[in-house]
Amino acid sequence: STVESINLYQCMSLGEPPVQALLSASSTTLREVILDGMQRVSRLTISSPVLATLRMRGCKGLGSLTLRDARALRDLDVQGCTALSAISVDSECPVASVKKLGKATWQRAS
Repeated sequence: STVESINLYQCMSLGEPPVQALLSASSTTLREVILDGMQRVSRLTISSPVLATLRMRGCKGLGSLTLRDARALRDLDVQGCTALSAISVDSECPVASVKKLGKATWQRAS
């Protein structure tokens, strides 16, 4: 069986290591990730060629978000992520066609 969707809505007690491990373990099949209200996550790296939707509303402590191999990304919602100023992406991410909500800007990884 494969994991295509992860919804950790308001799981405020979960910290960065278990969330990152869960995302990494499902990276090749993950199509949707919802992490709204996660207060204890300050940095995340997500690598998934099939990820289409990433929603992280109100993750106030999130200061670093890196997306790798996100060629299927269509919807990104980082509204209320007040510490996040830039989202690091590689050349695979189709930034021109992504519907992005939130103030963070795109930053191409070197």
